[in-house]
Amino acid sequence: AVEASVYEYGRLFSDPSPGSDGDDVFASINPTSRVERRAKLEPALADTQPGQVVQFERLGYFAFDSAIDTRLRFHQTVGLKDEWANIQKRTAASPKNQGSGKGQGSGKGQGAGQGGKNRS
Repeated sequence: AVEASVYEYGRLFSDPSPGSDGDDVFASINPTSRVERRAKLEPALADTQPGQVVQFERLGYFAFDSAIDTRLRFHQTVGLKDEWANIQKRTAASPKNQGSGKGQGSGKGQGAGQGGKNRS
């Protein structure tokens, strides 16, 4: 196994409308929007090129940044479960799908264009 730092990202702001109440926008920055996790990865990932995106099973897609000392560094680009649920909600709520029955299914068996399998 190879050592890695994996960075997961959440919402940048803790307030849904930062600065809307007249406060400084920076006062609403979420201090836990970036979480670093130490991980042990497959040795083949040591050959990853900067900018190359890989999928970590059940977590999402991560772009290789560089190596720090001997640790590889990956940054989350898209989370699987949360992002897929959000895409489904937007599709079901879009005006062109209202009343047509499209986008109203359970989501099972869909997703071939989104990385292959539905991960819910």
